[in-house]
Amino acid sequence: MSFVSESSQVRGRDTPSTLCCREVFRPDHGPVSTATYDVEAPDEMAFMAWLAIARAGREVTAVLERDIHAAAGLSLAGYDALVQLSRLSVDGVVRMGDLARALRTPKSSLTRVVGDLESAGLVFRRTALDNRRTVEVELTGRGRERLKAAVPAYLTGVQRHVGQHLSTSEAEVLVTALQRVVTALDDRHGAGQ
Repeated sequence: MSFVSESSQVRGRDTPSTLCCREVFRPDHGPVSTATYDVEAPDEMAFMAWLAIARAGREVTAVLERDIHAAAGLSLAGYDALVQLSRLSVDGVVRMGDLARALRTPKSSLTRVVGDLESAGLVFRRTALDNRRTVEVELTGRGRERLKAAVPAYLTGVQRHVGQHLSTSEAEVLVTALQRVVTALDDRHGAGQ
């Protein structure tokens, strides 16, 4: 089943690569909407790949969230923040802006995550001595212990929910293709912005 049906006439001219009328399909639910668009139609396989990536991402994220919470009482966002703090920290301290860039998340979203981690005693947040407008975050000993408890659940979960369903060659193809997409976005929009 095709994911688009298109009119061959757009404003009186033939334009096979431009959609006028488009019926968008979800593979498992049939038509979602019919509307008029004047946009270039995505390649059908690329569109189906995007739907599969988005759904797999949501599903795997949900199960990893449960796994990590059960093992260490952390959200996946909290786990990611602790991983990056431990990776980026040279003297035990990371600036919020650097952490946000590493996580590819807006500072406002990170503020909530760091606030939750701070409330749990896993990080310490303070104003930088050299710049009062800069906030620094430090991983505490308790944070290191919680991260240590979460890592096995994360790695086991990735293997169970992703790795066991892909051959090495399939995983290599996915990595190569998705890295190309990320690189193009980084080039277009600036890495980490």
